[in-house]
Amino acid sequence: MNQLYVQVSPNCYDWLMQKPRQQWSRSAFRTTSQSDMFVNNHCEVFNSSLGKLRDLPIITLFRELHKAIMKRIQIRRDKMANANVIICPSAQKKLTKSMHYAGNCVVTWSGGSAYSVTCTDGGHELVVDLVKRTCSCRKWDLIGLPCYHARACIALKNEPWENYIHDCYKKDTYLQLCGNTLEPIVGPEFWEETPEPKPMPPAVKIPIGRPKKKRNKKNDFPADTTNLKRTNTKVARNR
Repeated sequence: MNQLYVQVSPNCYDWLMQKPRQQWSRSAFRTTSQSDMFVNNHCEVFNSSLGKLRDLPIITLFRELHKAIMKRIQIRRDKMANANVIICPSAQKKLTKSMHYAGNCVVTWSGGSAYSVTCTDGGHELVVDLVKRTCSCRKWDLIGLPCYHARACIALKNEPWENYIHDCYKKDTYLQLCGNTLEPIVGPEFWEETPEPKPMPPAVKIPIGRPKKKRNKKNDFPADTTNLKRTNTKVARNR
C-alpha cells in the first residue's frame, strides 16, 4: 500500500512521513478524547463569531465577546432542557445512520461478550466486544458511539442502545456543562483605578485602500488545473 502512495504522489508521501501519524491518521488517534475529527471546524466557528467585533478596541472586544458567550450558553441550555431526548440530536443522527447500515451485517455469537460480524457488502469480518465497547473498525473506540457493526450486535442481544453510548453525548451531561453560567460584569465606569499602565493599541501600519474583512481562502483548497490564469499565461496555437 505504501508503494502505491509513493507512485501517486511522492512529495505528499515524504511530507506525511515526516509528521507523527497522530496528526493525520485516524488509525493512530487516541481514544480518550471521544472524537475522530482532525479539522479546525471549531476554530472556524469561533472565528466567524468575531466578524463584527474585529475592528473594536481590545477591551471592548472582550466585553462584547463576554456578552455573546453568555447569550450562547443560555440559548443552548434552554433548548436542550426543553428537548425530549436522551442524547444530543447530532449524536442521534449518527446512530440513525449507523442503524441503516447494520442491516448489512451478519452476527455470530457463542455466548460471550465478543461477537463476530460479517459485512455482506464487502465480506469483511470484524470482532465487536460489547463489554469493552470496542470494535475492530475502531469507530466505536474513537467517538464513543456504537458503529453499525456494534448496532447489529446490540439488536441481536435486544438491549437498549442507550446503555452503550458514552456519557458525553447524553442530555444530562450537556446540561451539566451548560449549568456553569458565565457571570456578568459591570461597565468600565465602575472599575477600580489601579496604578498599572493602561493597555495601548499595537503599532500597526494601515495600508492604503479599504480594509479587507474576509479571510483569504485560496490556500484552503487545491488549485484547479483546468482553469487558466488571465495573466502570464501562454496558449499554444496550432500552425
